[in-house]
Amino acid sequence: MSGQFPSNSPQQLVGVAVKSADYNIVVADNAWLLIMNSGFAHSFNMPATPPTRNGWFVFIQNVGAGTCTVNRNGNNIDGAAANLTLATGSGILIATDGTSYYTERGLSSGASGSAGGDLSGSYPNPTVVQIEGAAIPTSATVVGTNTSKQLVDNTSLTQLKSEKDAASGYAGLDANTHLSVAEQQTSVDARTTTTEAVSDSDRGKTVTFSNSAATAASIAQAGASSLFTAGWWCWLINKNSGIVTLTPATSTVNGDTTLVLQKNQGGILVSDGSNYYFLGAVLGDQNTTLTDGYVMVYDGTNHKWFAAAPGSVGGLSATQLRGVNIASSASAPTDQQVLKYSATDVAWDNVLCDGLLHGDTVWRVDSAFAELRDDFSPFLGTTGLSTASAPFAGIGQLGWILFGSVGAATNTTPRTTGGVPPYLGLFAWQSDATINHAGALMLNTVNAGTTSDASYNAFALLENPGWEASFVFKLDSDTTLPPVAPSFTKKALYIGLSGIVNAALGSIGARPDTFIGLRYDTSTVPAAMSVTSVANASAGSTVYTTPNNTTGGTNAYAGQNVTISGCTNAANNGTFACTASTTTTLTLSNASGVSETAPSSSRAVLASLPLTAAGNASGGSTTYTLVNVNSSIPTNAYIGISFVITGFTNSANNGTFTCISNTGTTLVLNNASGTSETHAGFATGGSINDAFFVFEVVQNKQYTSAIRHDAQGSTFTTNVSPAAGAWHRLDISCTVAGQVTLTLDGSGTNTHTFTVSTGTYTSNSSSSLGSNGTSGAIAMAVGTTGNLGYIPFAPGSSVTVSGLTGGASVLNATYIIEQQNDNGGSPFIIFPTSQTVGTTNGTATMVGYPALTPLFSFGNDDSAVPSNAVRIFVDFFSLVWNKAIISPSATLPDKTKARYW
Repeated sequence: MSGQFPSNSPQQLVGVAVKSADYNIVVADNAWLLIMNSGFAHSFNMPATPPTRNGWFVFIQNVGAGTCTVNRNGNNIDGAAANLTLATGSGILIATDGTSYYTERGLSSGASGSAGGDLSGSYPNPTVVQIEGAAIPTSATVVGTNTSKQLVDNTSLTQLKSEKDAASGYAGLDANTHLSVAEQQTSVDARTTTTEAVSDSDRGKTVTFSNSAATAASIAQAGASSLFTAGWWCWLINKNSGIVTLTPATSTVNGDTTLVLQKNQGGILVSDGSNYYFLGAVLGDQNTTLTDGYVMVYDGTNHKWFAAAPGSVGGLSATQLRGVNIASSASAPTDQQVLKYSATDVAWDNVLCDGLLHGDTVWRVDSAFAELRDDFSPFLGTTGLSTASAPFAGIGQLGWILFGSVGAATNTTPRTTGGVPPYLGLFAWQSDATINHAGALMLNTVNAGTTSDASYNAFALLENPGWEASFVFKLDSDTTLPPVAPSFTKKALYIGLSGIVNAALGSIGARPDTFIGLRYDTSTVPAAMSVTSVANASAGSTVYTTPNNTTGGTNAYAGQNVTISGCTNAANNGTFACTASTTTTLTLSNASGVSETAPSSSRAVLASLPLTAAGNASGGSTTYTLVNVNSSIPTNAYIGISFVITGFTNSANNGTFTCISNTGTTLVLNNASGTSETHAGFATGGSINDAFFVFEVVQNKQYTSAIRHDAQGSTFTTNVSPAAGAWHRLDISCTVAGQVTLTLDGSGTNTHTFTVSTGTYTSNSSSSLGSNGTSGAIAMAVGTTGNLGYIPFAPGSSVTVSGLTGGASVLNATYIIEQQNDNGGSPFIIFPTSQTVGTTNGTATMVGYPALTPLFSFGNDDSAVPSNAVRIFVDFFSLVWNKAIISPSATLPDKTKARYW
């Protein structure tokens, strides 16, 4: 700072203020000396609005070790928009003209005194004019000496060798300065023994190894003892066939403990002061002559890459891709084809870019593939829906029909809605409030509500592999006001491929008899009872009101476990022992029951069917007397279910048996040893009761009346449970006859492959048959049990006929049937044959895969008093058949055939 105040200062110094933290200067600080004394960085902040008096000023001094910043606070200082920084010992005067700030800048205080030593001149402006008392020679260089503490003439000295290895190296040399010739060269250090060491003095050298035997080379730890310091380097080359292995002490090379050099391999080795790094290359194989078409091949024995002809090394062949054969069909590719790998053939095949084998390169007119696709945009139906005789029709692009019974109120009527892309076009419906009612969306058939069956739009898919099908859907809330939270109890959902359904045999129920696909079904055996209210627990028990429990009187259910679900209060849900029952109540051993009016989703499920007696075995079966729980057990609903019988005194009555038939009060099981007794017993089995989506492949028989059959087929339980608003996609593919793979939502976990068996169907002796030398027909009577089921075939089905006797035996053969027709519930097949058999009656057996048709079914299970608070939304369906889906190389399209196959 200047040694005195400005001569025109209007006032003397007012005072001194020492600060050790940030300080905001104010107008009242005029003529003050403000001192910052801190070891940390701080600032003096100038007033944001300069004082209006022209000549206002303040002194600022930094005496601390920390930097002091003068913050301009948005104003200019000396015309510049920049803050000022005061180092230790620096000061400044800042004044204002009322608009901006200006400074008089001083310097930090320094040493004072007269010049000393041999320097001439007087303080404060000494002039260096001599070296060791003499004039500086022209063009001389000078260096310092510690002995004389003077600068001496360096004219006669050579280049300082001590500077060659300095960190800056030769930096700073101009373009006209060059290294000496010796410095431009690297010396070669040739090594020929089998034990060699790389030393620190090899810096910058080219170290070569040449021995026909293996050579062990060593190098010290990088940076140890000030050797091999950071930046040290040398070249390493192996000139001979002996492998060179360089092993550092402690350090690594490129992260490895050793460096291996094969013949003609070399590179630069560099130290970072701790480890080494090697950048190398193959220097060439003089024995290889490069030829057009050669490829680079790695030799694992000699650890090197070299050029070679395809097929000469390691099985590489010009007719392979990554070691896999290219099929012969690939030798003559056609337009638009790409290579596609076939795991079946272990080969690469030519297929078109969309994954299909096309017969025509103009895909729009190609008949080599079959496709059904629907985004459910249009809806052409005009009538309401209440029963199977008045279905919705003309739904979507394929003209689907909605069978069954669904919610028909104004706000629950099935309808087409919009959607958010990609879900454009949705068809939705919700269930009604009747047990086992459902809406079944299927491909339309002629007069489907009366005597026709779905065989008219079913397909022989299982015996004709090469197809994929996709189904997209979601479950969501209903449309009532106010909205009701969706409940997924008492529900039945089946999406996939159904067997044919004959409407003449009765209305369509919630569970298809023949089915391949995804299900969610909470049905139980026995069917669940409705719970309407719960009382407070008393004396360790809770009473549940079950108004539809008409057969529960006189403690008919006592001794059983009962599972309660759906109650609002969690303490009321669980599995409890039944201690008493009436026609309207269940008393359960729940000591924590809480009074509530239960929602419609609440239900009570008995663990077993109550039995009261067993009869003597007859004809290989035993008839048990059962309690008709809920009075809702349909005749023959339990056919095929395996029951575990317990509780009887006579052990012959207990065991595991399959149901042959049943009524509401009897259960006929294949127990050939039953003994008559009256005693309480239990039949356990058959409950579906899904908590997650389940894959199922099932073939139950359809008999003379349309009832629900709970016997399950092959199943696979996914880890996905229903949730409101969640979209799902079911994919079904068939690449092998009789085998299907199901996948949910593209998951690698939720996927399973099933083998589908053929079904066996037998007629009674009154079945009529005959043939005329061109075609034949066999009618099959439909019964109530056993194999007397409705035959499930369709045009194109492969059906094997056997069992015919006499003159009709010539019709025992396997046919691709032309048609399956129906005559009021009596089906018959028409097939090609050259045999002639007059019209007669006989007993025939038919074996074949069921024909299949796409199905979206949603409604209620058989639990009492179901809720209708859930809707299903159907968004997409597709089914594509093409030989490429089986095995792309198996067959090529034949243009001489109508559909190329």
